[in-house]
Amino acid sequence: MASAKAFKRAPAPTPAKASRWGGVPSAQPRIPLLLASENPQRVKLVSAELTTNRGTGHESFKPTFEVIDSDVHKAGDIVQLVIIVNGTSKDVGEGRVKAMSVGLMGCDTDADFDALFPKGEPIENALNGVEVGDATLLGREALVLVSKGGPTATGDYYRECEWAIAE
Repeated sequence: MASAKAFKRAPAPTPAKASRWGGVPSAQPRIPLLLASENPQRVKLVSAELTTNRGTGHESFKPTFEVIDSDVHKAGDIVQLVIIVNGTSKDVGEGRVKAMSVGLMGCDTDADFDALFPKGEPIENALNGVEVGDATLLGREALVLVSKGGPTATGDYYRECEWAIAE
């Protein structure tokens, strides 16, 4: 019988230390926010999403627009709004999403919008990427008057928006 010394085994490899960076996706550039202006801006909704900030737990509705006409952006610029829709901002945030939706859908009032879309279908459809049909916000244009609200913790400002039908 051969002696154990005759076998020259390589030591078992030490498992590589797991890196916190393995598999982390690259961060994408942030979309610039819609800027305040003294004049209405014409925008077209190109996408909408709900996101959750892992640090704060805030759920945000993020509509992304193509600028059609503006005195503070170039035509064709892609801009975004961030509307917090949970916690203490839930009612105000959802009301802001509704005001935007009323303007984009060409409705004069909340009651007009609700009569056509009692379940808020255009908002849900936009979040789900539905681009065709009468019941989606995607591809629709509206006028928005953006004014500066109070300062944010980052030194920016909150956006206060008034929406109107783009005619």
